[in-house]
Amino acid sequence: MDVSGIEQLSICIRYINHDNRAEICEQFLGFRPLDKQDAQSIAEAILSQLKKWDLDIKYLRGQGYNGASTMSGHVSGVQQRIRELQPRALFTHCRSHTLNLVVVHGCSDVPLIRNTMATIEKIAVFFSASAVRKNMLQEDPQENEETQASKKRKIGGIPLMSDTRWGSRGKTVGAFIEHFKAAHSALTDMESGTSSNASKASNLKHSIESFDTIVSAVTTNKILGYIQPLTNQLQSTNIDLMTAYKEAREVAQVISLLRNEESFKEVYEKSEQLASTIGVVPVKKRVTNKQQLRANAPSESIEEHYRVNLFYPFVDHVISQVNTRFMEGSEPAMLATYLIPSSLSKLTKEKQEMMLSWYRKDLPQPDFVDQEIHRWKVKKQAPEELESSAIKTLAGLEKEYYPNIHCILSIYLTLPVTTCSCERSFSALRRLKTWLRSSMGNERLSGLAMMHVHKHRALDPVKVLRRWDASGHRRIALAFNEK
Repeated sequence: MDVSGIEQLSICIRYINHDNRAEICEQFLGFRPLDKQDAQSIAEAILSQLKKWDLDIKYLRGQGYNGASTMSGHVSGVQQRIRELQPRALFTHCRSHTLNLVVVHGCSDVPLIRNTMATIEKIAVFFSASAVRKNMLQEDPQENEETQASKKRKIGGIPLMSDTRWGSRGKTVGAFIEHFKAAHSALTDMESGTSSNASKASNLKHSIESFDTIVSAVTTNKILGYIQPLTNQLQSTNIDLMTAYKEAREVAQVISLLRNEESFKEVYEKSEQLASTIGVVPVKKRVTNKQQLRANAPSESIEEHYRVNLFYPFVDHVISQVNTRFMEGSEPAMLATYLIPSSLSKLTKEKQEMMLSWYRKDLPQPDFVDQEIHRWKVKKQAPEELESSAIKTLAGLEKEYYPNIHCILSIYLTLPVTTCSCERSFSALRRLKTWLRSSMGNERLSGLAMMHVHKHRALDPVKVLRRWDASGHRRIALAFNEK
């Protein structure tokens, strides 16, 4: 929703540009205002806008949305309504949204982690509400001038946490650990004051003085540190569905290797060092026969208690979430990845038939596709370094000799992986439609958004002025204008 209270629908397309070898492009086309937010209204808005732009739905092969039931519902969602008109328009749940759900659910399934995240969120909100409090996080009388100067260059305090902003939890926890001592010092000063926030500062101070909070924060920061690079990688336009799946599974495999005493020992030692900066000493928890409010597995030491009741459950939940949400697609369209040279030896006759059953109608020479794939297998048996990327394979492929394989890989790479381009357009919307421009019409908004999003494209001002002058009108007809 923009500042004037209008719900905006962002439409982007993903395609392959063959002018420069092979390049995956994701382009923003425009906004469409929505009167209703039900599946039928959104589907009709998308279809009417595509028709207005002369984009034939018969060439549509993929559609990507978030996981909301209105968009992803398999009975009457937007994706299903569009597939009723074009059955080959495969739906993809945005992989960035999926990874964010891994983090959100992983941090809420373990009680200690859940409580710590709630505490950190309250601290972030408390310091972000005042510029004076935020500046207190940058001050530490024990640091030298050089260290204080380097901190002032990255003023930001503790960023707010959000369930929908990708990677925000990892950044918030990391900033909390970085400013831990300064935050405790600031809360101590405010606790002894007479302001109305003294009681709130006292409660937050006692919360972070708990060793449960400290070890949970360090544990979360370590595990989310492995997920953060994947979050950034998924926002790239050059990634394909199978690469996203493999990278997520590799992250899960690496995290599973941390499930040992040596890995947690590093976490525990860092937690003890952090606790010692504010004078907190770890205390062994009491074990009872019946315990419902916290983890109660028997342990002989404090370190073992947190390893068994905190570290292992959190690692297991994150791995389970990744493996569940990043399952390998079973659609025939995904089998195109077996045409990549590094996976070509795994392409069996059955997989080849399944793949061709989906792609055959789009092939330029479907009668000779089996012979072409056989030639491709023989060629890639040579003892050379084999490509493992679909986009690099397509870029080095001779279209004249392998037209069918070229077509299959091109279609596969157009399948959407994330909705990052749409999310970026909403960021542009907030910059463009401000309170001073709240009465702006949708045509002008889309025009400004197109100019802002595609600002890297060079335009010839003379051609623009000549087109404006030849039209006889002050307004130039653009793709999103009403006809």
